[in-house]
Amino acid sequence: MPRFLTLAAVAEGLQISSSQTYALVRSGELPAIQIG
Repeated sequence: MPRFLTLAAVAEGLQISSSQTYALVRSGELPAIQIG
């Protein structure tokens, strides 16, 4: 398993849309970092 996942990969794994995943990141429920 890779150390970091893209937003799309997380959305697929959780079986939710990319916009829902982004909302979870913005709310702080899903920890994330930005690289680059």
